Amino acid sequence: MINQLIDYLVKSFNIPRQAIATILISLSTFILGILINNAIISFNKFFQRRIHRTLSQINYKLLLKNVYKQQHDFFNFKEQLIISHFGPFDYNYKIMPALDVFNKLGYENLYKAYFRGIENFTLFRNRKKLSAFNNLWTSIEYLNHIQKDSFEKVENFIAKNSDLNDLRNQSLGKAQNIVEEFRIHFNRELTIKEPLGVFFSQREQIIKDYREEKDFNLPDKTEVYVNKLLNLNRDNVNIIQRYERDIHAVELNSYLLESSYRFENMKNHIESVNYYFAYLSTSYLETYIRLKRYYSILNPSKIRVIKNSLVRVKHRIRKIRPLKLFRNRKALNIIEDITK
Repeated sequence: MINQLIDYLVKSFNIPRQAIATILISLSTFILGILINNAIISFNKFFQRRIHRTLSQINYKLLLKNVYKQQHDFFNFKEQLIISHFGPFDYNYKIMPALDVFNKLGYENLYKAYFRGIENFTLFRNRKKLSAFNNLWTSIEYLNHIQKDSFEKVENFIAKNSDLNDLRNQSLGKAQNIVEEFRIHFNRELTIKEPLGVFFSQREQIIKDYREEKDFNLPDKTEVYVNKLLNLNRDNVNIIQRYERDIHAVELNSYLLESSYRFENMKNHIESVNYYFAYLSTSYLETYIRLKRYYSILNPSKIRVIKNSLVRVKHRIRKIRPLKLFRNRKALNIIEDITK
């Protein structure tokens, strides 16, 4: 065949046979070089896509585990966010290296890994897979933002809660100084029959009940103590007016009220952060469920791929005109048997 080509070119262009042979060899070498070069580039791209796809699958599974654990840690931290919590707050911050891997791989590289190349070729456009891929990156962006933000929220909460508690303790300390001065001044000097003695014994009973309670210094239990002292003063206006120089009820009430307001501020602050982490816990659980679904779509088993392809073929066949559908009835029945 090559000899016939050379003979044809010699007759057509009146060129020496040797020259034509040289030209053909050069052209063949050039074309072969291009083909080999393109083949090498194609193989390199194929293996690069395969590596990116494998890295994606490995880190996707790690990401799922981390998101689930972080959701659990959010829930545990949220359970501590109550005014009656005793001791330091325990928060476990999960570092998610998988997020960094996805960020470094990038959207474009992973898009090529899942949608480019002969290994990703399908007869029909897979919108479900495209949607899952896009939603995966939406979830990654969400996690990137929330992970950093949640850690800052915890740090800010602990710092502000400590400040609010310090302010409350300052008011309590000033109120308690007035109470103790009254106790020291009138200790064993009043009888139970005197009006001031009755008032003194009632206050002593409040103090005694408070201090005998387990974990009495918890904010919610201290608030009950503060309200009892306030109510005692309000219920004994006549005695307070008569012995104000000794009881200092006006000053005491101002500190008690200040302590109560600061308790409410601390309680509201804790509740607001509780709502935030309750939302995060729910949101991370939903994100985990969605990511699992996206993973099964992006990385289906071979059996599932074949079955889904046959299902799509079946739907296409059903859309064919009645006569053609009649001719393809046998093929449709076979496909229905397979996809059951």
